[in-house]
Amino acid sequence: MGIECYARTADAEVVRLAGITLTWLLTVTNRTIRDRATKGLVNLLVGGPLLCPELINRFHAVDDPYVLDRLLAASYGAICLDPTSDRIAAAAQAVADSIFRGVGPPIHLSIRAWSISILQWAAERNLSPANCDMERMRPPFGSGPPVFDVTEDELGKIAAAAGDDRIARSCQRFSDFFTYVIEGEISAFDETPLTEPAPFTQDERSGLFETSVRELGGNTVDRLDNLLLAMEAARKEESPIFTFNKSSSSILIKPRKLKKRTMEMILRAEKAFLHSLPETLRMKYTSELAPKIHRKFEPPERRDPQPAGLWIGRRAYQLGWTKDRFPEEPYASDRSRPVKERIGKKYQWIALEELMARLADNYWIKTENGKGTRSYKFRQDIWHRDRIDPTILPPKFGSSSSTACFLGPPPLLIEDIEETDLAHWPFRFDHFDDPESWLTGELYGRQWLIADWSESVNEKRADSPIQQIRSVGRYRHLFLLSHTKKVIGKRS
Repeated sequence: MGIECYARTADAEVVRLAGITLTWLLTVTNRTIRDRATKGLVNLLVGGPLLCPELINRFHAVDDPYVLDRLLAASYGAICLDPTSDRIAAAAQAVADSIFRGVGPPIHLSIRAWSISILQWAAERNLSPANCDMERMRPPFGSGPPVFDVTEDELGKIAAAAGDDRIARSCQRFSDFFTYVIEGEISAFDETPLTEPAPFTQDERSGLFETSVRELGGNTVDRLDNLLLAMEAARKEESPIFTFNKSSSSILIKPRKLKKRTMEMILRAEKAFLHSLPETLRMKYTSELAPKIHRKFEPPERRDPQPAGLWIGRRAYQLGWTKDRFPEEPYASDRSRPVKERIGKKYQWIALEELMARLADNYWIKTENGKGTRSYKFRQDIWHRDRIDPTILPPKFGSSSSTACFLGPPPLLIEDIEETDLAHWPFRFDHFDDPESWLTGELYGRQWLIADWSESVNEKRADSPIQQIRSVGRYRHLFLLSHTKKVIGKRS
């Protein structure tokens, strides 16, 4: 796979034909082949900068979204690994000409996300495409909202007409695709459309309320601060006590109750604060700030995933799947995701990407993770599974390492530990005894500071008193902060 060096010196026609071949391999449902073709294409694009715009212009109209999705991912990976101005400008111009000309980009969230990421690189380097309206290349893109009007019975009839119901079953409750993919993917989207006011989270409502109070000034602000200090004292007082019991290798959690005098202090501060508020803010206090003070948190509202699953199922059949066209679909005997997926599952992934794009164009994102209520703008706005990282490449052929790979900390080695000592393992050894080897990684000859690193190793153990053989996972996590010459390490 270390072909970027050969691409720099190879005949241009050979490089072009290799790129076309790898791009066509992006259509397959064998995940190993598709992933390797993607990373091979990254290597090829790094070595042949002029190939990227040619491939995008050639393949952008292919009616299989799998192709454009991974082609743009590979283009983005090549830009990240070798961010020359010529490469960025050429890729951005190809994206603008091929993806955003006409009515708008494909209704496919990942294709849009990779395209936007490439254009971001260009904008940050003042290399934006010529004669293009950059505002048209920012979400939302105006696709229509999904219409959730399909029922289970209707989907069943569609499946019967297609000759197989595996797509229908896979997109409904209790299936792995529904539980582990659909539910997580759509959970960030609120049911409030962008045409209506933003549905603020509880934290946002309390923050806006505090801002309104501070704008009043005077004693009201002092009483707000007193109330918040009383609330913080109560929070610390209620924090449980954690104790590690060495004899039993267990962690004991001792809950603590709020003292009566602390509760009385909160009530006095709250009464004084309410007395200082104008009537308009006093009426809003109960719904906007009181839940924060008394720690009565609202569970976040989640979009019902069942209508989305039915929509995806119907759309997958509409894309053209029938038993007659694909009579020999592979069947997985266990619950793990197979290397070679069904064509029907490929259509499910494509339908999911279309649904996500339509949700992003029409609904607010509402999460409780501190980012707040917002409309979709970038890949980082929601959790969306990128099924490949195009910036991490495998070792070169015949080598155990590569300058194209990110070289991180030394591998986690598992020492022989008795079953009874497993709970003590993280504390018995210094897993950070060589900090220098943890601090940097090399990528194409450039040094990078490792900000976050996590790894795990599983082992089979036959000495467990619970069952004959069980799998034990041991984990090591590192978080580094560099401030001048001071480095802080955190491990587990």
